Amino acid sequence: MTISQNTTFNHHYNEVSQKPVHNIGFNVKGTEQYPIQRASEAQRFKVQRELAYHTGNKSLFNCRRYAHNQARLSSDGKKLKASGLQVCGSSLCSYCANKKIKETSEDLKLVLRWCSRMNRTSFFGTTTHSKTLHIGQNDSITRAGYVSMRKTIKSIEQDYTIKLVFFATIETTYAKPEDYKLTSTGEYVCDTHSHLHWFISFPPEVDKETRIKALKRIVKAWDRGVKREGGHTLTKKQNVESLTENYRKAGLDIKLLDNEALDYEDLAGYLGKLISGNSDYKLSQELSNYRVKQGKGRSFLQLLDDIIIHGLEADKKAWINTVKSSYRKRRTFKNKYFKEALKEMKEQLANQAYEHALDYVNVLIGNKDIPIEERSTMIENEMRSFIMSSQGIKNDTFVPTVDIDIPKEIYNTIGFYNYTSLLLDLVVRAGRGELLKEFNLLKAFVDTNPHFNNPLYSRNHQPTIKLLKILQDIEYKMNVMKKLSYDLEVE
Repeated sequence: MTISQNTTFNHHYNEVSQKPVHNIGFNVKGTEQYPIQRASEAQRFKVQRELAYHTGNKSLFNCRRYAHNQARLSSDGKKLKASGLQVCGSSLCSYCANKKIKETSEDLKLVLRWCSRMNRTSFFGTTTHSKTLHIGQNDSITRAGYVSMRKTIKSIEQDYTIKLVFFATIETTYAKPEDYKLTSTGEYVCDTHSHLHWFISFPPEVDKETRIKALKRIVKAWDRGVKREGGHTLTKKQNVESLTENYRKAGLDIKLLDNEALDYEDLAGYLGKLISGNSDYKLSQELSNYRVKQGKGRSFLQLLDDIIIHGLEADKKAWINTVKSSYRKRRTFKNKYFKEALKEMKEQLANQAYEHALDYVNVLIGNKDIPIEERSTMIENEMRSFIMSSQGIKNDTFVPTVDIDIPKEIYNTIGFYNYTSLLLDLVVRAGRGELLKEFNLLKAFVDTNPHFNNPLYSRNHQPTIKLLKILQDIEYKMNVMKKLSYDLEVE
């Protein structure tokens, strides 16, 4: 039997403590018996919205509920793509985070290549601290450590009259349910492991001895910041005075990056292997709260999926407390010289792309007389292809089987009456050949109501009445299908 959202879990838990007694397939690594389970985009939208209501984060609560322009939804039966929607842009949003982390990953790769070509010496580090049972406190301790490091880096720049390129990101992982911690009140909580990944690059004139001195100062600054906020590090076990350019001890990991490797195509794979030891592990996985983790903990997206599938209260509290503690706070940090290097590298890449595209298009069209607009479009497309290839980005192989264009007024009415998750689910199902009659009925309504307008969302508005009737019928049919599917699984 597949575990559903409505299933009782008492047989998996001690009836008094409600602590899991064995792994029932939570999103950590997965086994043949208990594979990793993934929630649908519609489920994530619905549950994220329900949880965000308790955080006070209105932008996260309303993400994708309304459109700022005509909305376009398309699906191949697995993935869902959308445009024209109002989004929150939060790094903790199940929809927005993936785009943000891809952009951050690509920016970091460009800067790493710039550092390599400038013959700089670069390091990737991870610093950790002790865990507490309070998620907000864990986050505050990590941020205090970062602030102390940042100030020390500025001091090092002044002392040696150098420019250091620095980047840092906070990563948080969540304990799996069988590792919940018991509080003094007898309640099991999902504790977190919060730590800082960082990258720093020294100019070529800085010798090895000076680099090691600087790294020692940075690590000590982390320790001071953590302790100032009430946390602690394994300072004695780390033995910072014996620090080398490749160092790993008790919560401290520093790796010297290979300049030759930084300039080759699979940079993300190189860094992923360097960090995790796994050649299939990519840079974006280590920088993101949203990818499958290689260690014992779960990412923030895996936590949300487990809430949808298993519904444990400790997981819900962990999700809500994370959003509350991170509200209006950045999780990724770039210093002034990182931004300057990124700007320079993007300009170089754009110039190279334009020269390549111009030559390519001129050869392609030869002596043909084509409109200027068409020629410009060809150049832009070739530039985009060149840049993607240079950054190791694969072309999007997404081929939708269904799509629908929904005017802003209709989409916003659907959102106002809380049918957005139903709409997203319908498009994905239609993409794999299900509920096509219902999908086409909705599409026909959109096509026959191009001037739909109900600014006050009145229930007495005739086109709105018809729209809600279509959505209610779809919801009823979906619920019947779910019940039949569940009854078959039980049998």
